[in-house]
Amino acid sequence: TSASNVLIGRDVGIGLSAGSSNNVFLGRQAGKCAYGACNIHIGYLAGQCISKAANSVFIGVEAGRGPAIDATTAGCISNNQVFVGHAAGRCYRAGTHNAILSKIPL
Repeated sequence: TSASNVLIGRDVGIGLSAGSSNNVFLGRQAGKCAYGACNIHIGYLAGQCISKAANSVFIGVEAGRGPAIDATTAGCISNNQVFVGHAAGRCYRAGTHNAILSKIPL
């Protein structure tokens, strides 16, 4: 089951499922499709399409948003990331141990 999460905003963390714990999602659709543990997504659409993440921090409008999830996309895997600023890491797909500060889409 999902446990110990803080979710504030419309459609926040609605994809959380078993094993998703210790997350903080603030802002409309922040962490909407997220599955994982120990993440902080703050801002409108922050981490919205990240499907698997752990130990990641996304702060800012569309920070770490990831590509849209559809029939051909399974979302993103994003572990140990720090993206801060408007659209920082917005198109990021997969990887670990990265930091992006400011408005630098990746």
